[in-house]
Amino acid sequence: MEKNNCLICNKKFIDNTNNLIKKYCSSQCKKIRDKNSKRILPDKIKKNCEICNVIFIDTSWRKHKKYCSIKCRNKFKMNNPARKLFIKKYKQSGRRKQVLKKYYNTDNGKRVRSSSIALRHARKLRAIPKWVGPKEIKQMREIYKKRKPGYHVDHIIPLKNDYVCGLHVPNNLDILTAKDNILKSNKFIPGHNEAFYNTKYWKKM
Repeated sequence: MEKNNCLICNKKFIDNTNNLIKKYCSSQCKKIRDKNSKRILPDKIKKNCEICNVIFIDTSWRKHKKYCSIKCRNKFKMNNPARKLFIKKYKQSGRRKQVLKKYYNTDNGKRVRSSSIALRHARKLRAIPKWVGPKEIKQMREIYKKRKPGYHVDHIIPLKNDYVCGLHVPNNLDILTAKDNILKSNKFIPGHNEAFYNTKYWKKM
């Protein structure tokens, strides 16, 4: 047992705790401490979003909001350099491959993978126009056969995009490295597609 001075009223009291961490003599002194430590803030504060600069009302208890919506918050996350560095190190470590491999071996992972493969196959079939015949299908098969290990067959104009949807035809196929194809994703790059616009396939659309 030790005698300590209360931090609020400065009275001497006996500390009966095992760790000797008591700082206040009574519960009343604790309430005074809580009142002094609380931040006095209004219920609603008007703020400007740091991404889109739209005025929004922060009704949170801590008043720590910086973004007007989840979309703006996600934009900050995607462009955050610290997050990009973490993802880069995470991929380089090989941990991501192990986690995905373990997940795809589960029943739910197998269902997700099979459904995504089926959806991709259906999207390809829908993107084949009526004028494509056996000759064009044979050309596409030869392009897929020429692909070496570590390379992907890419659709120059993506099959699914917010602004344009390409066709599954020979002149819209290109062989890229796996890394370049994943980075390109379903982005539409006009400069990369100039050769396709001058072909007979584009004129028939």
